[in-house]
Amino acid sequence: MVIEKRALFNIGRNYCKLIAWLDEHNIQYFENDRYDETTIDLEEYSHIQGLKESVIDSLFLGNFISLNEKETLQNKNINTLLFWR
Repeated sequence: MVIEKRALFNIGRNYCKLIAWLDEHNIQYFENDRYDETTIDLEEYSHIQGLKESVIDSLFLGNFISLNEKETLQNKNINTLLFWR
């Protein structure tokens, strides 16, 4: 049984910027029906060594998560990121 561990981020006005950035960097995501929540399933990237960390590093470098959030994601077994506006 897999226990889902989620990290929640309130991205506010940067939501559209995040979507454009994810598209540009070919990072797979899912949007809800109202287009106000975006989910990134990190499990999709955990099968290739270093890819999950690369996605997290990219989100940090894109200024979508803070250094503290990046370190928390790397130290915990988080498998889903949820961004909402």
